[in-house]
Amino acid sequence: MRILLVDDEQDILELMAIFLERKGNVVTRASDGASATEMIEEDAFDLVITDMIMPVMSGMEVIRHVRSHAPETRIIAISGGGKVLADNYLEEAQTAGADAVVRKPFTMNEFFERVMSVMNP
Repeated sequence: MRILLVDDEQDILELMAIFLERKGNVVTRASDGASATEMIEEDAFDLVITDMIMPVMSGMEVIRHVRSHAPETRIIAISGGGKVLADNYLEEAQTAGADAVVRKPFTMNEFFERVMSVMNP
């Protein structure tokens, strides 16, 4: 699979990317939503995994961009919360078009199970 990972927390971004690459996927990394939307316009991805709370452009804006520019692309939203509970962000993400959500913190097994369930419904 071709996967775009979007997260401003570099440690989490690298951990998810390495894990997915070891499973045989091609992973592109973006550290903010603005970079991600540019990549979405330039390349095709099977799956976009985006954090919800990021500088420059939020995960919600990334989800809306994917739905308008690449509607066939699957989306997983991840969040650990912020000023409000993670559930609020994740519920909004599903309303905006995310195919699945994952709450931080998560185990790599939980994360990969969610990826597989989205890509192999």
